[in-house]
Amino acid sequence: MTTQNYANASYNNFAFNFKTSSGDSINLSLYDNKSLSYSSQKDGSSSSKELTLSHQYGYKFEFNSNGLSEQDRVEIAKAMEDLKPKLEDFMKKIKENEPFSDDTITNLANSLKKDLPDVKNENQKNAVSSSLLDLFDNIITKNTDQNTLDKNILYPANKLFEEMLKQMERFSIYA
Repeated sequence: MTTQNYANASYNNFAFNFKTSSGDSINLSLYDNKSLSYSSQKDGSSSSKELTLSHQYGYKFEFNSNGLSEQDRVEIAKAMEDLKPKLEDFMKKIKENEPFSDDTITNLANSLKKDLPDVKNENQKNAVSSSLLDLFDNIITKNTDQNTLDKNILYPANKLFEEMLKQMERFSIYA
């Protein structure tokens, strides 16, 4: 009896937590996981082969706010500026299918934690959401050849933001 097994996986995670000086908070986590496994068995005149492919992606968005001040707007703009290169790097690694180690994920999450302002109310939530959407849109546009748009990047990103917007419409503000 001959048995062959092969497995490969890519786990990409992104975590971002931000709190403004006035106490608002935003938490965003994304994941994009892919795996492949292959098994082959041969025993005399019978054989079996099995191939399994999987792709999972998703997000979690949480927002807590008590109002949008001018200082909050300044903090949101600065957060987007600080966040941009880190998100560009994350999107580049997903595009290249580079797997993240646990240490890399932890380091990225820790470095991004301080970049977003805490959100206090619906207005601030909308401002931060709009800014994040614009930022992701700019990053995807910048990193994608317009003549050969990569649906493996664009489709999940589009779906993610559509779902995020739906969730935000159902969002309740607690003061």
